[in-house]
This record gives sequence, C-alpha cells and structure tokens, in this order.
Amino acid sequence: MWFLLLAAKESDLASSAQHSYLTIHGGSRHGVVVHIRKTTTTVGRHHSSDVVIDDPSVSRRHAEITYSGDRYFVSDLGSKNGTFVNQDNIGNSQHSLVDGDEITFGPGEIALTFQNSNLADVVLQDSKVTEALRWNRLVEYRQAD
Repeated sequence: MWFLLLAAKESDLASSAQHSYLTIHGGSRHGVVVHIRKTTTTVGRHHSSDVVIDDPSVSRRHAEITYSGDRYFVSDLGSKNGTFVNQDNIGNSQHSLVDGDEITFGPGEIALTFQNSNLADVVLQDSKVTEALRWNRLVEYRQAD
C-alpha cells in the first residue's frame, strides 16, 4: 500500500502547528488531503509517485515538490503537457509555492492546492475536505524503509 490512511482526530484539527498540505481537487480522490512530510515529493501517474494522479494527461514522473531553506518549490520533470501554477506554465524553472497556489498538470481536470497552515484551516476552507476527513481520508506518506 502506497499510502497510510488515517483518521483525523479533533485534537489534530485543533493543533496550531504549521504544516504543508496538498488538497486534491477533481477525480476519484477529490477532497483527499496529503500531508507533505518529505524533502522531495514526487507527483505523477506511476504507482511509485508520492502523489499518484490517475489521469492520461499526467506523465508517469510529472513534477516534484521540494523543500529548501524555509520554502517549497515545484518543478516540472520534463513532462509532455507541462506543470502550471495558478494557470501559468512554469516551464523548466523552479516555482516558489505560497499558501493557496493551485498546481495543475497539462489539460487535465485534477488540481492540487498547496496549503501551508494548520489542519483546521485546511479543513474549514473546503466542505469536501471536511467530508473526506470524516471518512478517514487524510493521507500521510509511508516513511522510506
């Protein structure tokens, strides 16, 4: 199993600690919140990606999100259809992410919203996210062996 599904507890939601999350919008995983816990997080269609997006417009190894210093960046990994932040194609550059940025991949309908806040704020912003958390769909990465 590539993801560990956890229930969100009231105490988790009340935590004031800042963390970074990706919220998936669209597709069968709409509303799933992914807690970014690694220095490099890969996004793609391949099952070995940290965030798997099952959409034909997404390359097997499409993009990566990296943490450097005190900021997160997204980079395209030479995908066929490109990576976009807030509808701007990032090309071959590394794009610095800020809270609320929407990341899309080619012409597909699936988007990731980058959020650097506490989980309670993430949940309050989207009723579908709240519903997903009720159904134990907070996703946390499996730690590397």
